[in-house]
Amino acid sequence: MPQTYGKILKQLLSFTETKAAVLANDLDYNLSYISKWCNDVKLPSHKNITVINERASFLFTDTIRKNHREEDFYELFSNADDQTDMASSIR
Repeated sequence: MPQTYGKILKQLLSFTETKAAVLANDLDYNLSYISKWCNDVKLPSHKNITVINERASFLFTDTIRKNHREEDFYELFSNADDQTDMASSIR
């Protein structure tokens, strides 16, 4: 079964131990939107998804690097095979 946007977002939040409220604040979105994305009730709009994913990827990447969990990230997210650009892997 393919991973959904919400499942991957939840995995990243869990892996980085980032609260949904922190992501909402960083993206300047209401927490209810993050919750809907995580639960696959709603997806970010086509118009904004690129910016949302880019900003979220930088937040997650910074957290992963600060916690020295790069190797764990690449093991967990096996499709992230370009270890030189973690942010692109997340996006």
